[in-house]
Amino acid sequence: MKESKHFSTSLGDRDNDREKRVKAEEKSSTLSFDFFADARRRNEARELAEAGQEIRMGFRESLRELGDKVMSQEEYEDWENDLAECYEEMQENTAGMRPEVVAKIESPMTDIAFRERKTVSGDVEKDLVPIEAYAGHYMRERITDLREKIEDSGEDDAEACVAQIESFYETCLKHSEFLNPESMNMPSEIYEQRRTKAHNEVIKALNALNDLCRRFDVCPLTLRNFEDTDGANGENLHVQEQVDRKKADRGMVELYYSIAFKDLAEKATPPDLEDEFQKVKYFHELGNDGGD
Repeated sequence: MKESKHFSTSLGDRDNDREKRVKAEEKSSTLSFDFFADARRRNEARELAEAGQEIRMGFRESLRELGDKVMSQEEYEDWENDLAECYEEMQENTAGMRPEVVAKIESPMTDIAFRERKTVSGDVEKDLVPIEAYAGHYMRERITDLREKIEDSGEDDAEACVAQIESFYETCLKHSEFLNPESMNMPSEIYEQRRTKAHNEVIKALNALNDLCRRFDVCPLTLRNFEDTDGANGENLHVQEQVDRKKADRGMVELYYSIAFKDLAEKATPPDLEDEFQKVKYFHELGNDGGD
C-alpha cells in the first residue's frame, strides 16, 4: 500500500512529540536529582560547620586549662588536623556554590570574637586565639622544614622559593608600621587605604607560603588560606557573613604573625627604627631565629 503523506507526517509528528516528552522528563528528573543532591550537600556542609565550631570551643577550653603555658606542637596539631578535615570536607560539599551561600553555611566556624582586640601588644585573651592564628607559635619549625625541603629539592626555582620566604618577613614588617596610627603622619583616609593594602599583601604572602608548603609536601604554616579584601565592596559582598569572614581572616593573619614574631623577638637584636636596613634585618632575624 502506498504510504500516505499525511499519515507519514502524522507519525513523524507523534515521534517528535514523544521524543520531546522523554527529553523533558529526563531534564525534570535531572533537575530534581540536582536539587536533592544540592540540598544534601548543603546539609552536610552545615553539619561540618557545626562540628568545626565544637572543635574551636574545645580548643579554647584547652587553652584556658594551660594557663600561661604554650600548647605542645603535637597536641596543637591534633586540634589543627581535626579542624582541617572539617574545612576540606566542607569545601568539597560547597564546591560551585555562590560565595554568599558558602559564607552563610560556614558562619558557625568563623571566629570573630577577638577581632576588635589589640594583637601586636599581646593584649589578647589567650582563650580567644583561634586555631589558625595559634600556629604562629610553630612558624619557626615549619619554616625550617620548608627551607630544608626546598634546598634539598634540586628544583630550578629553589632560590626564588627561598626568596619568597624572605619577602614574607618584609611584608609583615611593612604592615606592622601601620599598627600605630599615631606614628603615621597622613590623613586618616589615606592611612586606611595604605593599611588595608599592606594587610592584603600579608594575607597573600602567607597564602603563597602555604601553597609553597603544599608543593614541597610539608605542613603548611596555617591549616587553610585566608581571604583578602581586594575588590570587596557592596556589589560583591551580599551578606553580613561574607563581611564577617573577611574581617575574621584579617584578624587571624595579623594575630598569626604577631604571635610568631613576638615569641622570637627575644632572640633578635632590636633595630634602630630610623635605619631601614636594620628594620628589615630585624624581621629577617625573627624569621630565621636569629641564626643567620
